[in-house]
Amino acid sequence: MNSWKIGNKLIALIVGSSIIGLVLALVLFGLRLNIIKEHVYDDTAEQLKRTIVSKVDAKAEICITNAISIANDNTIVEALKIMIELQLLMRLKDYQLFLKKIQILKT
Repeated sequence: MNSWKIGNKLIALIVGSSIIGLVLALVLFGLRLNIIKEHVYDDTAEQLKRTIVSKVDAKAEICITNAISIANDNTIVEALKIMIELQLLMRLKDYQLFLKKIQILKT
């Protein structure tokens, strides 16, 4: 390197330090980019969780409102009473048939 002129030595030093600086900057940029990606993913996940919770809460409020409306509707209440009575009658008929079968088996 003794045969190099001072200008050539300075150019080599500047180019070498520029390359080292560029490589260092790229490595730091890559690391910072990964950190930014993680923050974006975490923030997006948290925002989606909040959105889901708020939508589920809204659906629950709608369900409660609908249940109250159905409970206050006399037509639906009467229909449910009739269905219960029909089920009881069907069970009573099944029980009566069961008793008849037992009587037949006893004789």
